[in-house]
Amino acid sequence: QLKSVIDGERLRETITGSANNASDNNATTAETYKSSFQEDWKISERDYLFLRFSFESDRFTGFKRRFSETIGYGRDLVKMDTLLWKIELGGGLRQSLFTDITKKNEAIMRSATALNWKISDSATFTQELATEGGKNGWASESETALQHALNSHLSSKISFKVKHNSKVPTGIKKTDLATSINMVVNF
Repeated sequence: QLKSVIDGERLRETITGSANNASDNNATTAETYKSSFQEDWKISERDYLFLRFSFESDRFTGFKRRFSETIGYGRDLVKMDTLLWKIELGGGLRQSLFTDITKKNEAIMRSATALNWKISDSATFTQELATEGGKNGWASESETALQHALNSHLSSKISFKVKHNSKVPTGIKKTDLATSINMVVNF
């Protein structure tokens, strides 16, 4: 998992990427690839406009690839040294290629919220929730995590993720749960 944030006076760029794979008795049971790029234009100390591009591939959820482009408004509801809570609301387009080779293009709405609470000098709690969708279904994802700094460049992170798709092909589960323990390198 990769996350890069460049936070300037007027612009903030966030780039994310992840690859997850799971197997049971040498048979692949999960395989997900995700990436996103978001540009935030700060219009005040707490308000911003955003443009977001994302890609996801998850054949075990029923689609080979999914692209979305959204634009919208964001606000930092709480902005303190130890606590940051923001919300975003926008709309855009999504293109999906499903595992049965059908394609769907649609207009979507997107909402997201993120909480980052620095509990102590070494511990940080995060909660992220996002949902986007339209007439062809909604995709929602929640991640709850606790990160503990081991030193200035290395942290441990334990997280719990819930992913839900409201419309999936027959035989595919609507909800996936994942727990992970990671080492985090900070630059």
